[in-house]
Amino acid sequence: MLLFVYLWVIPACLSYQNAWVQPEELFIKIFLLKTGENLNVKDIKNGLFWQLFEYKARPTRPLSSYFEIVDTKFRCWLWHFIIPHPSLSLTWIFSLILAPLYLFRLLRNLDISVNLSLALTAFYLSTPGVLSFESMLFRPAKPMTNFFIILCLYLASKLQIKFLKNNKTIPLLNFLAFWGFAAVSLYWDETALLIIPAVIFIFPSMFRHKPILILWLLLPLITMTAYLIIIPYLCALAGHEYPHLLKYDDIQMIFRPENILRSFDHLGINARNLILETMGIFPFAATAPVFIPLFMVGAVIAWATVLVYILRSKMNVDPLFIFLILLLFLFNTMMSVTTSVWGPYYYGSYWSVFFVLFLSRLMERSKIPLTVLTICFFFIIISTTNSFLGMNTVNKKYYWYPYSPETIADYYKGTRLFFDRRDIPVFSDKEIKSAVYHYWTQIRNGVNIKSLILPRELGWLPIELESEKSYDKTLPGAVFRKSFQQEFLDGNEIYDWLIQKGYTVKYPSGDCFIKEDIDTTITEGLKEKYPLRWKKILPLLQESQTRKPHFYAYTAAKSNLGSVNIGPKLTEEFNIYSMDIAANPKLAEAYNDRGNVYFKAGNFIQAISDYNKAVLLKPDLEDAYYNLGFIFFKKGNLENALLNYSKAIKINPKDIEALNDRAIVYYYLKEYDKARDDVNEVRNLGSAVNPLLINALKQATGENH
Repeated sequence: MLLFVYLWVIPACLSYQNAWVQPEELFIKIFLLKTGENLNVKDIKNGLFWQLFEYKARPTRPLSSYFEIVDTKFRCWLWHFIIPHPSLSLTWIFSLILAPLYLFRLLRNLDISVNLSLALTAFYLSTPGVLSFESMLFRPAKPMTNFFIILCLYLASKLQIKFLKNNKTIPLLNFLAFWGFAAVSLYWDETALLIIPAVIFIFPSMFRHKPILILWLLLPLITMTAYLIIIPYLCALAGHEYPHLLKYDDIQMIFRPENILRSFDHLGINARNLILETMGIFPFAATAPVFIPLFMVGAVIAWATVLVYILRSKMNVDPLFIFLILLLFLFNTMMSVTTSVWGPYYYGSYWSVFFVLFLSRLMERSKIPLTVLTICFFFIIISTTNSFLGMNTVNKKYYWYPYSPETIADYYKGTRLFFDRRDIPVFSDKEIKSAVYHYWTQIRNGVNIKSLILPRELGWLPIELESEKSYDKTLPGAVFRKSFQQEFLDGNEIYDWLIQKGYTVKYPSGDCFIKEDIDTTITEGLKEKYPLRWKKILPLLQESQTRKPHFYAYTAAKSNLGSVNIGPKLTEEFNIYSMDIAANPKLAEAYNDRGNVYFKAGNFIQAISDYNKAVLLKPDLEDAYYNLGFIFFKKGNLENALLNYSKAIKINPKDIEALNDRAIVYYYLKEYDKARDDVNEVRNLGSAVNPLLINALKQATGENH
């Protein structure tokens, strides 16, 4: 069964069609590579750069940050020889090799039979929480924490076998060595704190002596001191802002009584998702391929068979059961505050470890025959694999990619990633791999990377090379709701339909972006949904391709570079662009972006200063001229507004927004003919004109056309 998981399940789940890069990694790795491809002294300081890795005051996982630095430069080193797999990480060594090895040895130390230990290790590897480590390239915190939870429990089991089973007291030095190892493990991720209660629940006999119990219970106190004082002090010593953990808004939200009470609304669905999806029992659609429900039914029968054998055996109250209940409440509270309702994908991955330990005790007592055990876990593992594939695709939709479903049930309707509305695969695993290797070969042959584009729909980007592209990210154009509201009475419904169909993707900034090219799939979808109006809707989407959104998804990193009066909500954006400027003072786009932050904060003087720096560094930066025009117009300086709008239009004669705004400026300057010329140009480009401006021009000129 374990061989089956390694030879079929894991390769299938890590195929190029299923592996992907979490968008957050893009700018983290870009920044880390600014110190060079090789490890150096600067990386020591960068490992404490909490704003880069965490965004908010969360100085709790420095080991994960340092591991990420090593992992990033390892992947970059691989590029010189062979293209790394999209989600390849050094964490694979720990997740796929060492964690299952020590889990198996832990189970054996807990007197679980060889066959059952192997079956449960295979099951652990095939759960969605664990497979999500390998399919998604993301922070190493969770996979490394899971490994250290398993390793600490294994070491505790060794102490139990060596001393407690022989009625000996654990020598203080041996316990201190174990205590020190557990203490270090707590700096991978906050969830590693589960080690402290887990050891008490699973190995209660270790704490018969008060000194050992007191020493163990000192761990959370020492850890919190490090979280609150020691690590923040080191961050400040390294030249970064002092992180106040208690100001971390997620912590504040978790401990608010009203949020704790509100989280109970999600308890049922979160508990159901965590347990059933880990077991491979999940909702599916009637139109799903026939083998999907068959294997799920097989998994249900398998779990029912296991339960029957367990109930036939002698049942005892297991402290681990209480621990699992506590985990359910912890998971529910965390999900309710952060990502609301979710399954075991990544964030709930620690559940698999303790669930397996709980099952091992129940199943060992039940004495399930080997044949029955094998058949049951064959169906269970196939079903958990299908559960993971659905969750993985839905998670991509949640974070990044178009053409994806909203729910696991939708996934099994055939609308999964790389499928168009006719349920025909657009890109196969082989085609994706071929495209990526072709991209890499061109780079190896000396082709300028800035001229290359790897479609997002292929599932990932070669992030180690992204730093060389700077701001040339070929971002899709912005689609604005107001465009549809002005053109159509049901504009809101059209806009929402485009998002629902996956033709456009909504970003955290509130804008909606269309993919790089408007392909035939969108056109066909419009023809079917809006047969009489698709020729009017399509130009609005095509027009969006000329717009460059002010929100850049691939900026480098952030740092507090001084006290700026911009307000707490904009501090994060300001820090991103300030760090870009610090790393590359000639990056015009970063000045433009920071100017936008100043503008939103109402600091027009600083905004104008940054916009001017941007156009000084890059005289053809259309966005900066447009922004200067807009801010001068807001200030009532019509002459300067006109000057800068005209420069933006000279660079891009199809800049709809600049033409519209310049027409308004001409109107206020009473140059009605020029205003009418701009209005006509906007119409010629197939875009809508502000009806208020049209009426104002008619009244000013006395014309009715």
